[in-house]
Amino acid sequence: MKELVLSPLGLTHTTLSVDKHKRKKRSQGHTTDLKATPFWDHQTTHGAGAVLSTAHDLLLYARALLHPEGTPLRQALKLSITPVFKTEPNDLAFTWFVRPSGNYWHDGMTGGFSSFIKIYPGKDRAVLYLSNTAHELEGFLDAVEK
Repeated sequence: MKELVLSPLGLTHTTLSVDKHKRKKRSQGHTTDLKATPFWDHQTTHGAGAVLSTAHDLLLYARALLHPEGTPLRQALKLSITPVFKTEPNDLAFTWFVRPSGNYWHDGMTGGFSSFIKIYPGKDRAVLYLSNTAHELEGFLDAVEK
């Protein structure tokens, strides 16, 4: 992952593992009722929530998605947002939910954390939401769509 994706995009603060020094600096995760919760240690499910990143790196990633032609991964980034399955209300791409408007988004949640990113190619804009509380983001997509 580091060699094929992270380094070419300049995502220097995105990783699958955290050393002891970084572990002390990360945010404390919370449940929906704001109780501290242990950090999930993904030993076997790296593709489902083990990627750790920063807002800075995620915004760099959003910029790469908005302007893939300026990256060494232009073909892969374009392919990642190409719908492969038609459904309602979103088409499904490899890692993205694609709206009829051409905007695309993805969200996620692990123990104590939730996230959301939406890309607006026609407006050259991205919305990023990161929280150290695990809660469903239902309704958030509709709120940012307006």
